[in-house]
Amino acid sequence: VEEGLEQARRAAVLPLLDNLREFALVYAAGRCREGGIQFHDLLVKARDLLKYSAEARRYFQQKFSHILIDEFQDTDPIQAEIAFFLAEDPREKGQVATDWLKIKPAPGKLFVVGDPKQSIYRFRRADIIITREVKRLIAGDKKDCVVPLIQNFRSQSPVISWVNAVFSKLMTDDGMGNQADYLPLEPFGEA
Repeated sequence: VEEGLEQARRAAVLPLLDNLREFALVYAAGRCREGGIQFHDLLVKARDLLKYSAEARRYFQQKFSHILIDEFQDTDPIQAEIAFFLAEDPREKGQVATDWLKIKPAPGKLFVVGDPKQSIYRFRRADIIITREVKRLIAGDKKDCVVPLIQNFRSQSPVISWVNAVFSKLMTDDGMGNQADYLPLEPFGEA
């Protein structure tokens, strides 16, 4: 029964998703033709330029010696791709990578600052999995490349103690990688 239901779901949903995808692509192309480009269109066009034009990628890589992205927890996958295309190590020889997950960033060129616990832009495609993947790609095995920011300058010790006690129990691994690790906060000074 379960197998039959799954087949029925796929038969009903997959064509619908294909139609929605086609509609979105046609609508986006129409917007671009009519000059009604949106922010997301700009991101896609910038990503595609860097992804498919080695000349453009080299040009912009030379324009930026360092790239710092603050509030990285709110970065969507297309923005992460753009950052990696710009931060690519020019010493890496071979064919220009079009998969950002295979790009090795130049040492010290890409810095990200963010707190996955504060990611609230899921509706914009921000995703903790992207944050973890970028951390892995930048730091690799080097643990000293990751500096946890745990100092709290806004709240006094009693508040910080309460927050740590409550959220260390609530923010636990969900088994799917969708939950940020909880790092206890430290107050800046005593009350």
